[in-house]
Amino acid sequence: MKIGIIAPYEGMAQRAKSLEVNNNHLTIRVETGDLREALTPLAEMEKEGFQTIISRGGTAQLIREHTTLPVIEIGVSGYDILRLIMMARQWGESVELIGFPNVCSGFQEMMDILNIHIPYTTIYSSEEVLPVVQDAKTRGVSTVIGDTITVRQAERLGMTGILINSGIEAIEEAVEQAKTSANLMHRQQQILQGFQHLLHNVKEPLVLFNEEGEITFENHAGTHFLQDYLLTAEIDKWPKKLRDVWVKLMKEGQIHEWVVFANKRWEAQGEQLHQNGEKLFYIKLEEERRFSINRTDLAVLPLETTITSFQHILLPEGMDVPEVIDTVKQFRSLAIVGEKGTGKRTIASAIHSELYDFSASKKEITIRESISEDSLLLIQETIKVNNGVLYIKGWEYVEPAQIQHWLALAAESRAVLVFAAEDRHVVDTVFQNEQVLTIPALRERFEHIKTFTLPYIAQYNAVFGKQIIGLNDEAYKALKEKDWENNLNDLRLIIKNAIKQSDGPYITRTDLKTNESENEYATMDIPANKTLAELEHDIIEHVMKEEDYNQTKVAERLGINRSTLWRKLKN
Repeated sequence: MKIGIIAPYEGMAQRAKSLEVNNNHLTIRVETGDLREALTPLAEMEKEGFQTIISRGGTAQLIREHTTLPVIEIGVSGYDILRLIMMARQWGESVELIGFPNVCSGFQEMMDILNIHIPYTTIYSSEEVLPVVQDAKTRGVSTVIGDTITVRQAERLGMTGILINSGIEAIEEAVEQAKTSANLMHRQQQILQGFQHLLHNVKEPLVLFNEEGEITFENHAGTHFLQDYLLTAEIDKWPKKLRDVWVKLMKEGQIHEWVVFANKRWEAQGEQLHQNGEKLFYIKLEEERRFSINRTDLAVLPLETTITSFQHILLPEGMDVPEVIDTVKQFRSLAIVGEKGTGKRTIASAIHSELYDFSASKKEITIRESISEDSLLLIQETIKVNNGVLYIKGWEYVEPAQIQHWLALAAESRAVLVFAAEDRHVVDTVFQNEQVLTIPALRERFEHIKTFTLPYIAQYNAVFGKQIIGLNDEAYKALKEKDWENNLNDLRLIIKNAIKQSDGPYITRTDLKTNESENEYATMDIPANKTLAELEHDIIEHVMKEEDYNQTKVAERLGINRSTLWRKLKN
């Protein structure tokens, strides 16, 4: 720790010299310099790595204007002020104090206590000193009490100047403040370096930027990303698809979606941060092929969901978010039982957001019948190294002993395993009752349909540029008549198409009927001269665009699984 004291006058320097130290842990150096004379020792101290500067009055104020280092001001103690008052009384009516606020306020308080009045004038900058001293002289003041520059000006005008001295107590107090400040800065610097190290170790491109769209930090991968794609440090000059991600993040404060850029598909995640009252944002981009595995017996893909937090998730009656999170923390696993489309994947994603930061990776593991030993080993390695939620489907094809082994691995790793199932009987053969979360079908809790529609309305308002508030009563009655075979998947598609059709503030029964009667692909042009393979390609591309390249949703709409869609996209 290095602390520099720049004393504006020699007497203070001599007192401060008794505090000088120079050892491995602490250096305190004392120099003399009033006002601009202080800038020379200041420059030397900055060059030598001093962390805090101590000075007084106008000199301290000037130093602040010329350095980014913390500047601690030597105050005037109660003892100093009492000595001043006792001295001023001896000079009679011809004396006046001229000083900065920190001196004058203490001077006034002490006079109030002692019931003594001595005139004083408060100044706020060194430029005020000469005219104030001249005015005092014209009023018959012959003796001025003040700082170094005040005394100097008074003496030039033929007046008597008495210097305000700071005693050793005030200097010692300033040194203690400087030590505290330096220690705090050192700790903050260590924390900052730790965060920077963490961010640089994130393999995905990550950038931080402010409200003006100026990049304030990028990790190593982010630097390479900017260089590889010739992107500037000003986000408003980025290509439109990436710029749209930034605009949406600025508007909504959080983002998690897929974007196609440079013929590659990227998972974009972002969030608003707060630092000392300033808004900062981050965007992390992860290239899909970096972490995707697709075999005939196993697929490991990014976990994609529309909703990423518990904000719009309605858990079963009697179950709350803290209870779910406590269970996951205790067992490092959870089994979720529910029909297709009841929100199992969404809950897994929300658990991930609750437990992990943005550097963690959530994955979806799909196991197929007759899984090989090699693929089982790959799952084991994924559990060992993954930092995030692993959402596992098709685990019923695996022996219960193997599942127990995975659970034991998860207990020792940073991964959380979430097992999806539609049959409660299968789940009960492996998991304890407290490890199981059962999600009712939508038709069993239709009274909460309004809650389920909110995130979809918000999502598709943004997509279609609408301002839909909700559904009117007749529209809700129409929804009640449906069988909801695919639960929330059906609801999402209905709300999406209704918002696309609606022109008013509310979705109506008519909007829902139009939605039902329309052919999903009626707007597509299907030339007669195309081959079946070409038509298939066009349909997939059409649905991909409509679903913002979300492969889970595309596969659901096309009635195929994600691995089949993956193979068709690769071809």
